[in-house]
Amino acid sequence: MDASLMEAIAAYGAGRPDQAEKLFRAIVRRRPNDVDARRMIGFLCNQTGRHAEAVDHFDLVLRLHRKQPQIHYLRGISFLALNRPQEALDSFNGALAIDGPQADTYVNRGVALQRLQRLSEAIDSYNRAIALDPAYVLAHTNKAAALEDQGKLAEALASYDFSLRIQPTSDAWWGRSTVLQLMRRYDERAQSHRPGPRTFASIECRTTTIGRGDFRARQISRTAAPSALTPRAVIARLDRAIY
Repeated sequence: MDASLMEAIAAYGAGRPDQAEKLFRAIVRRRPNDVDARRMIGFLCNQTGRHAEAVDHFDLVLRLHRKQPQIHYLRGISFLALNRPQEALDSFNGALAIDGPQADTYVNRGVALQRLQRLSEAIDSYNRAIALDPAYVLAHTNKAAALEDQGKLAEALASYDFSLRIQPTSDAWWGRSTVLQLMRRYDERAQSHRPGPRTFASIECRTTTIGRGDFRARQISRTAAPSALTPRAVIARLDRAIY
């Protein structure tokens, strides 16, 4: 790893992402095919909502080194943010083909399938995530919303209730309330506690919307790396951050 790349990664690891991005961009001006610098620029663009640019950088990285599951995954996240669900689905499938089953990837794959109104396949994807991580709240609430859109209200209610037993969330309470109303179980709905408005405030998730249900594509949960990370630790963290 050369000195300029180490300097850029060290700036990111010290919590200075703007400075780090300037240094990474200086590297790719000198070496356009520098994979580490390209993927870090794409990662920073992804974190800051510049998803179209992130895809450009991820595409270049994949042309040079196709078998990078974390890049396929982040590319899929960016395509979801750009409301391009088929390309997101292709990206998540690419990540799974290389890296094998991953709960986060299956959840986001489910989001892409829901955007495409392929609800049965989306539910299957959520079930795969749940099989890997039975306490994955997001998988249960997304599955419940997909079941609701299929009109399978009793199953949707059961999924919302299961999610609430794991961890009470505003999304699950609101989803449960909606299903009870659709089932005309008004007394239960009136007695159902709701912990405030549905704000979608989690830093771990990006909200997307399909039909009646709200679905969240899981996103990397850090906006800046903690201080005192070495350059190699930053690269290692990028490699595993999505899992």
